[in-house]
Amino acid sequence: MTARFDEHLERAYQADLLDEKIRLARMIAALALVFNAAFHVLDHFALASALPQAFAVRLVMFLVPVALLIVSYQAWFSKIYVSSVTCGLAMLGLCINALISIAGPQDLAADTYYAGLILVAVAMHMLTFVPIGTALFVSLVLLTSYVSVEIGNPDFHGGDQGIVLITNLFFFVSVVLIGVVGQVLRDRYTRDNFILRHSLQRDVAVEEEKHRLAAYLAEHDVLTGLPNRLRFERRGEELLEQARSTGGYAVVLFIDVDNFKPVNDVHGHAAGDRVLRILAERIGAAAGSATAGKDGIAARFGGDEYVVCLNLAAEEIGNVGFHAARLASAIQRGIDVRGHQLHMTASIGVAAFPLDGDDLQSVLEVADAQMYRSKQIKGEISLSTGIETRNRRSLVNAEGCMNLADLVPQVSS
Repeated sequence: MTARFDEHLERAYQADLLDEKIRLARMIAALALVFNAAFHVLDHFALASALPQAFAVRLVMFLVPVALLIVSYQAWFSKIYVSSVTCGLAMLGLCINALISIAGPQDLAADTYYAGLILVAVAMHMLTFVPIGTALFVSLVLLTSYVSVEIGNPDFHGGDQGIVLITNLFFFVSVVLIGVVGQVLRDRYTRDNFILRHSLQRDVAVEEEKHRLAAYLAEHDVLTGLPNRLRFERRGEELLEQARSTGGYAVVLFIDVDNFKPVNDVHGHAAGDRVLRILAERIGAAAGSATAGKDGIAARFGGDEYVVCLNLAAEEIGNVGFHAARLASAIQRGIDVRGHQLHMTASIGVAAFPLDGDDLQSVLEVADAQMYRSKQIKGEISLSTGIETRNRRSLVNAEGCMNLADLVPQVSS
């Protein structure tokens, strides 16, 4: 049985067939032009008594495929496919009957040109995607008109001519039946093939989506959407390589949110997750702003720890404190949690390649150590010894830290 499609799937199936419909329509038009040219030569022998009338009919038979060929190149051809192909083939069949009707008793066309109707029937059933009912109706019209032409011919006297007519009808009906069977089988095959391809494409799309999701989750934090440690390490190595080739610095800022545990204890884990997501958005935005959206990465290392890596030119190393202050200022903005305004703070440790290490892991360890130092001296950004002397001395205290109270107003301005 032919697969039954719902409305959505049927539209997809018809759209999938469009290229084949257009290709076959053009093939029909091309074959009709070739056959007409060949048969026009035969008209001189088979229709010698009515050549002027035959020429006029042949002219129509040339114009029909030319018109079909032209409309097949129009964008709206799909909307008139059935009507244009059906009318075109029906017109060709009726023209063949017209040639038979103008043939004289001595012309061979009267007994042989019916074969052209077989060609039309084959084309209708095997080279189009016209509905079976429509194709059968056209075949019935051609058959009826052929019988009417033959019987209505004044020279038709039954007897041997009746046997010839019956024989011709037998062959024509046989071809139509074979065409219907072929059309049904082809429709079943094309629909089953479409279902198979549709299912395979869907399965492939699902698998590709799974792979994309797996690849994304392998390098991103599920809660915040920020890159995770794995992605940070890969991108961080790239930033170190860039700094190595340009003579710049890869600056790592290790961020730990202060007093985060009470948020979970007092407001619940859902509120805590919301705070972590908002902080991740702010840290990511601040990191992007520091490098105009490039040459940097912000990641969540887990819990309430975030890490930022920025690629800065040699002359920009003196602005590290301001980048850190921008991050701290973004974190300190109020967060609404069930009607309560939470103002979080963070301890930030800063280190840089190549001043504090020859590889990313070494620089991370220094930044982590500076972060713990910052926790002990609240309200300070702790700079590594390597970059301390390259920052703005007026803002670096004797302990190698930068006071947020001094930095934040300058960041805001």
